[in-house]
Amino acid sequence: IKGYSISDLGGEHETKSLIKGTYNNKNISFTEYDIVYTKSPISQNDFCFVNFDGKFSDKTIEGNFKGLYSDNTQCINGEIKLTKYEKVYKKIEKLDRKIDRSIIVSKENKEKVHLKKDLDSINMNILRAGKSLHIFTKDDSISITIYDSGKVDGDKIKLTVNKEILLDDFTIKASKKTLIVPIYQPKNIIIIEALNEGYSPPNTVKIEITDSQNFTHTRTILKSGETTSVIIYQK
Repeated sequence: IKGYSISDLGGEHETKSLIKGTYNNKNISFTEYDIVYTKSPISQNDFCFVNFDGKFSDKTIEGNFKGLYSDNTQCINGEIKLTKYEKVYKKIEKLDRKIDRSIIVSKENKEKVHLKKDLDSINMNILRAGKSLHIFTKDDSISITIYDSGKVDGDKIKLTVNKEILLDDFTIKASKKTLIVPIYQPKNIIIIEALNEGYSPPNTVKIEITDSQNFTHTRTILKSGETTSVIIYQK
């Protein structure tokens, strides 16, 4: 088996790692072995990779894991229990309906509580002001695609790569704009600055970053004058 894991989903230290392993007769094992991206401001060598052995059923995956650094020294051990996303989603929908019908919860509080909507927003990889997304690649160039995935409202941005301006006073549209960016140094800094907030604040831009092996997508949410960054590290 192969795929990926995401830790701290929607949080400040969200990290996507590649995994590989085996599945045989209800036994499942996998190892995290490489970082695709992280929001943590630390180097790749500081990551604690999960090495998992457990049991698989129709409803759950359960077992123990050992945490190892890239040099195989131990960092932390623990236990993993996973259940189907659909099961969690159905429970949340049920709770939303229960809150909506409740005579105890005020109308004002009902309008504030939307568990299903909150869960959907957590699943988005969002970049906010002053934050950075760190991506690792082995390639000499990457593809950056930007567009407005929602309501087109005249958002404008400035985009620089290693202080070189690639886009200035650029209006985000529904059609995709793709840039091929050479990766010629160990650390390459891409800065996105919001130049306005359109007529439907805030300034939002969908960004897709692709190399020969991985695909990363994120969305910026910025006020006018705010910046966020994507840092590309060449392995």
